[in-house]
Formats: sequence, C-alpha cells, structure tokens
Amino acid sequence: MARRFTSIFLAHLASGASIVALLIGIWPTVSESVSQEEGLIRSVGITFIISIGFLLVVIAILSFLHWKSVKDLADLKELKKEVQNYADERNELAGLIHNICHETRNQIYQFARIAATAYEEKNGGEMISRLQRNWSMFNIYFVDNIKKIFDIVTKDSCSVSIKIIEPPDENLEEYSSDVLDSLIRTYFRDALSYRFRRDVDHHVGKYPARYNTAFQKILSPHNEESIFVCDNLKSEKAYVNLNHRWKSFYNATLVVPIRVESLSLLLNDNVDSLPVRHNVIGFLCVDNWDGGFKSKAAIDLLSGFADLYYIILYAFYEQSVARREAHTEPPTGGDGIAGAETV
Repeated sequence: MARRFTSIFLAHLASGASIVALLIGIWPTVSESVSQEEGLIRSVGITFIISIGFLLVVIAILSFLHWKSVKDLADLKELKKEVQNYADERNELAGLIHNICHETRNQIYQFARIAATAYEEKNGGEMISRLQRNWSMFNIYFVDNIKKIFDIVTKDSCSVSIKIIEPPDENLEEYSSDVLDSLIRTYFRDALSYRFRRDVDHHVGKYPARYNTAFQKILSPHNEESIFVCDNLKSEKAYVNLNHRWKSFYNATLVVPIRVESLSLLLNDNVDSLPVRHNVIGFLCVDNWDGGFKSKAAIDLLSGFADLYYIILYAFYEQSVARREAHTEPPTGGDGIAGAETV
C-alpha cells in the first residue's frame, strides 16, 4: 500500500516538473518574438511566476497527502499490533485461570478419594503418601499462576503469598478472644519471592493481626471494607507492618480474605435481621512496586481465587481429619484449619 502512494506521488511530481520545464522552454521564444512589446513580456513574466507558485502549492499539497497516507498506514499497523497484543494477553490469562481450576479440581478429587478410603489400609496409605508429596507442589503452582496473572493485569512484576490465621494460644496467661489477636503466619509464597523473603518470614514468624494494617482492617468489626488495597503505601502514613523491611520489597498491595459466610447465617431463615458474618481462615495477598490493584478486574480476580482456595483448603482439612480418625495420627503442621469470625 505504501508503494502505491509513493508511485502516485512521484507521478504527480513528474507531471508538475514537466509543466515547469515546458514553461521554461518556451520562455526564450516568447521573449524574443515579443521583444518590442515590453508590456506583453511583463504580463507573460507575471503569468510564469504565478504558474510556478501554483505548481509548488500543488506539489506541497500532494506531499502532505502522501505523508498523511503513510502515517495513517503506520498508525493502522500500530493499532493492529495493540489489538493482537490484547488478544494474546486475553488468551494467556484464560490459560492461566484454566491451569488453576484444573489443578484445584484434581486436588479436591484426590482429597475425596482419600477421605473415602481412609479406613482401607492398603489403598489409603498409598494415596496419603501421594497427597503429601503433591500438596506443597499444588500450593506453589497455585500462587505461581496467580503471580503470572497479576504480572499481566498490572504490567509489573508481582509477588503473591497465602497467609493463614491461627487462634491465640488459650494456655497463655495473656490469652485474648479479640479477633485482632488472632495469629497470622505465611503459609506459601510464589517461587520467585520466596527466594528473597523466606528469611523475613522466618524472622517474623507468627504475629497478631493488629500489627498489620491490611489484616486489621479486614478483620475489624467496625470496618465495612472486605478488602485492603493501596497503590502507594508510602503515602499512607498510618500503614503498619511488623516487617520493617517491607519498603524494600513493594509499595502497593491488594489483600483479600479467604473466607465463607458463617454457617449460623446460612441456616437462619430470618437472614435480614442478622449481620453478615464470615469465617475468615486466611488472606490472599499480592504486591508490587507500581500498583494497578484498584481496578475492579484486579479485585474480582483475586477475590475469586481466594474463594476457590477456601474450598481446596477445607477439602484438605476434611481428608486430614478422616486420616487421623482412621489411623490415629497426631496432628501435623499445616493440617489444621482455624479462623476468625468477622463481619
């Protein structure tokens, strides 16, 4: 298409040049034949100058039209590229979401089989062994795919983690039933951020929810927001984080609860007279430097993954209970499921 515009432009330019050459060629003849007629010469000269000016204007217009055509073509190519990039991103997002749902289904199915065969020593033992090998791999796979999704959504490199709530130790003298004293610990991280933050997670260990603004606001009965999102934490003077090195890792975050509506609410016919309460068992967190978390798409995506994770974690807990009852195994780290009830 560009070649066609170039050919048209050169053809017009050649035509204009031919006319100019013709006028220049006949000028001496006209000048000699009418040398006695100075007035006529002056008229012809003026006509000649006007013709040259007109041709220059025509050439300038044709040049502009040619430039605009080429520019429009370049803009069209850029637009097509943007549309293709959008389609590629959409396809990649769909594939990543499919990955998460696919593996979640497989894990839940395996949990159901283990729970059903927990009393069958021969088959149950083999399945349990496979489960223990796969559980950690599934969680890493889960957060790694979420990381890739939010890398695309926010156009920035993100880190993803799962935080689990553990109830305060009732044997402690300073035991408190306050939901904000529930203990938080990092359960899993994506593979990339684990390398840089594992020492911090180990150092911080378990800590009360009140020492992190995000967890405090989500669990607080006086807060109507069910999420915490901020694209510029350094501007939030009241932001609290027990990890004093957080500024070295991120400046924006989105935190959503892993929760389900309280069973007492679901079984009550007069739901309009009751406050909506939830059993929160943890948090799904994503952070980066440049933000991009305040969009509805980002919030709905992470909330959806948190809902999905509640199902898988509860299924894991159920098969763990069945396994213990069948084989009288003592509880192991990560098998239990706690939670905090909040509005």
